[in-house]
Amino acid sequence: MFFLKKYLPQIFIAILIKENEQIFKAKIYRNKNLISTQEKTFNDEKKLLEHIKKLSKKYLIYYIGLFLNNQEQGLIPDLNTNNIEKFNIGKMSVKYLPLNNAQIYIATEHIEYFNELFEEYSGIDFLYSPFALLYYHISKRNLSLEKTILYIHNYDNFLTLMICKGKDILFGDYKVFEKNTTQGNIEEQSDSLDDELLFSKEKEELDMQENSEFLDSENKESVLQNDIDFKELNSFSHDMEICNYIFSSIQKFYNDDKYSNNFIDELVFFSDKEFSLTTFEVIENEIFLEPKFEKIDTLNWMITLMQEELNSYEI
Repeated sequence: MFFLKKYLPQIFIAILIKENEQIFKAKIYRNKNLISTQEKTFNDEKKLLEHIKKLSKKYLIYYIGLFLNNQEQGLIPDLNTNNIEKFNIGKMSVKYLPLNNAQIYIATEHIEYFNELFEEYSGIDFLYSPFALLYYHISKRNLSLEKTILYIHNYDNFLTLMICKGKDILFGDYKVFEKNTTQGNIEEQSDSLDDELLFSKEKEELDMQENSEFLDSENKESVLQNDIDFKELNSFSHDMEICNYIFSSIQKFYNDDKYSNNFIDELVFFSDKEFSLTTFEVIENEIFLEPKFEKIDTLNWMITLMQEELNSYEI
């Protein structure tokens, strides 16, 4: 098989599974050269699985990596199992995975669920905790051994925080934000406004056709503007939720004696989406650190890490 890898195409698949949405990204390589990229979003888990099944028949060599997005996970900056109890993990069944000088814990029920879900499709090759993904990216940087840095990874509605001094992990936190229903409200309000506009148009047509067309056009523009305003408000509200969670995590790090109380020197923000200047101004005004922003692609992170891990197995 190792010999064939030079000649046969290999497909690397990265997935995020949520309740009502499944995000899929695949990259196809031949002899380490990228030949194709495919991105899709599904609204049905079965459709995602069927798509993977088709690809598995088409490509002899394929690998599947999944972003573990469940809330029941966390990070303990300690490898000593005797110290685990003081971190108040609870009584759930968890699996521990070492990460440099720390441990990631993940509820076993989620690991078992995803393994069973993909059992018919040759299984999952890689399950990635957001902590593992973030630390992978941190470890690739030119790190200062003297600075304590807060790293933040924002992907979809998931936020991961990690505080490190050099490569040593001092703190980790993770949050799943509820999906805002504002967009649904926007659509409902837009439909209602459209109905009103239709009624208005019919009424005006009885009196004056030209005025009707003018008013209808003007009202539609107003509806569109309202829709944009609601979306901006929704986005800003979500950004403020993120800010508040960041502030509370920093307070936990400084005030809880389980953690080192090193002063944070820098803040590095990784995200798949852009953030407004206002958001970063709020952060800077609160913690007196100017965020350094890097736009990334989380599913690309996963695929790159999958390749590196496979290469390490072959050496």
